Amino acid sequence: MRDGRILAALDHAKLVTQRAAQGLHGALSVGFITPAEYSFLPRLVRTFREQYPGVTLQLREAMTDTQIEELKRGALDVGLLYGTVDGPGFSCQVIWSEPLVAAIPRKHALAVRAAPISVKRLAGEELVMFPREIAPALFDEILGFCRSGGFSPRITQEARQTQTIISLVSAGLGIAITPASIRHLERKGVVYRTFRERTPIVRVSAVWSNDRPSQAVLNFVAMAQSTAATLLVSAPHSRSGKNTPGTIGRETGAK
Repeated sequence: MRDGRILAALDHAKLVTQRAAQGLHGALSVGFITPAEYSFLPRLVRTFREQYPGVTLQLREAMTDTQIEELKRGALDVGLLYGTVDGPGFSCQVIWSEPLVAAIPRKHALAVRAAPISVKRLAGEELVMFPREIAPALFDEILGFCRSGGFSPRITQEARQTQTIISLVSAGLGIAITPASIRHLERKGVVYRTFRERTPIVRVSAVWSNDRPSQAVLNFVAMAQSTAATLLVSAPHSRSGKNTPGTIGRETGAK
């Protein structure tokens, strides 16, 4: 009987190993930024868990700079972060693209009309931004967008978390320029307005180590791509940069 238990345990271990090699068993540590949470991530997590019930997802919200450091240390298997990563040792795939919008205090004059605004109207306004080191590419894109309107942004408040930035807007401390998906973060005292001009396109990418990535990682990235593509069909401007009423985008080459 003891030999039978040993054989059964060996068979079970072999099955677990085989399922892990196929990406059907194990655990994945996934980092994500706020725009992913308010765009494709909920459907992605739901679908992945349905298709791969043997894989446990460990989700952690973190800014881009933190995710990159954790990917280097091996603390994350996959990062969903701003821009692209070209450094050695990493693979990168753009998953989601979207334009920028303005988050405005409800009592502000620019919030009166439910219509797109010109970026030029933000000249001289107090702006709420994140520190550049968190996401340098996005920070520089936003500054470039402001300068295309003929002014340098007047940044008077900084916060790391997008939710905190929107809270500061709600408190009337300034206007924020954010990815369009943040409009789903409904906060009392805040309205969102698209821009008349063509804005830079914000990219969210999946990044993972290319040092023998697990099949589970590759399955997750493939499903992220297919999930985002399905959602973008209903919002083609987010991917193509084509002008549509109220939401205008422009693809840029910055990373």
